[in-house]
Amino acid sequence: MPPPFIHAVGFEWLWRLLFEPRRWRRQRVLPVFVALVLRERLLGR
Repeated sequence: MPPPFIHAVGFEWLWRLLFEPRRWRRQRVLPVFVALVLRERLLGR
């Protein structure tokens, strides 16, 4: 459970990433997904 100030600023995801390393594998693919979505949006496909 993150401290209240972490929750207040909306950084629960960062807390989980730092303290639950098993999530790293799943989080690692997010930048690739975002880049693909942005590319599709920009190219209009």
